[in-house]
Amino acid sequence: MQLIKFISFAALILGVAATPTPEISVRDGPTSLPKEAIPAGAKVFGLPESEPEPGLDPRSIFKRDDCDGSGLCHGSTSGGACTAATNAYVDDAWYCGYTSRVSDHCTAIFTCTNYHGVCWAGRFLKQQFREIYTHLRCGVCGSRYFDSNNCRATYNYCRSCSSVG
Repeated sequence: MQLIKFISFAALILGVAATPTPEISVRDGPTSLPKEAIPAGAKVFGLPESEPEPGLDPRSIFKRDDCDGSGLCHGSTSGGACTAATNAYVDDAWYCGYTSRVSDHCTAIFTCTNYHGVCWAGRFLKQQFREIYTHLRCGVCGSRYFDSNNCRATYNYCRSCSSVG
């Protein structure tokens, strides 16, 4: 931040016109943005911030990544179904609230305890879901926490669910 101020100050002193800020793109830009900074016309998904987040207790501050989930995770769904659910998230879209994508009997859920106006890039969420298998080495279901344990990506069994948000 100090470097940006210095460069702006130096440009002012030298009489150099400041370069306009380029359009923010999910592909090469940040992985999260305040909702109001998302460019007009961008794809935005998620339930409104006022919706309560189902199943996540905001009083729980000691959250850890885990391989938990329904007891039906290992017999009734597969990692392939969960990967397919993850692939339904759109790389160049922004997710600003509770969202789930479903394939077969697996649901890939993105949620936060407190959205504090921040939206996440689809490509970043896909990376968090992949970590459930690559980093945690979960069999089928599990959760990966991020944003200082405020948000999570979760794979879980779901018998008759549909995509939400």
